[in-house]
Amino acid sequence: MRINLNLDAKELLKYIDRPYDEAEVSELISEIKPSLGYKVLPANITDFMVKLCGYDIKSYYLAKGLENSTKAIFIWATLGKELDDKIHDLLSEDKIYKATLLDELASFAVDFLMEKLYLRLKQDYIKKRKFLTLRYSPGYGDIAIDESEKLIKLDDTCTISYNGSMLIPQKSITAIVGTSSTLELRNYPKGIGLCRGENCYACKTWACMKT
Repeated sequence: MRINLNLDAKELLKYIDRPYDEAEVSELISEIKPSLGYKVLPANITDFMVKLCGYDIKSYYLAKGLENSTKAIFIWATLGKELDDKIHDLLSEDKIYKATLLDELASFAVDFLMEKLYLRLKQDYIKKRKFLTLRYSPGYGDIAIDESEKLIKLDDTCTISYNGSMLIPQKSITAIVGTSSTLELRNYPKGIGLCRGENCYACKTWACMKT
């Protein structure tokens, strides 16, 4: 299911830690045209496997995180190929500063929108007396980035693709969230080779926040 969410330019400005021209930044932000969506799926969880509509995802990290979930939600967000093309065009015109700034804004924007979608779903499910787990994205914990390809196929409205090494468009995020009738602890699974519950470089994005 596709969903429309507004991008709050003022929120993005908070993440710029350099001097900037507000008019120029506003112009760049206008280039960001997001697309988001989600799909509710039946989920079967075992010790090291999450089964979603015929696809098996082998991950202790994800299986542990969703162990009390009766269903899962595939959520995704992308800023579109046009934005990738715009950044490339700016670079080809030697407008390095603008290209770098737009790339930085886009990275914050896709994270911001993904979290906004997650929080909206969280509020919707609270009304149904259901709770959401944390969200888990391929590339974190022991969830292989290649699992993105399986997730994308679960929603035919998803406008993201996977080329074997990265998501296309580049400013895109996919994730799985579990739904449960019990409130989950706000901790990421721990274990050998997994998150130790300590801050690391991955915690710079909402995909791995410990809050």
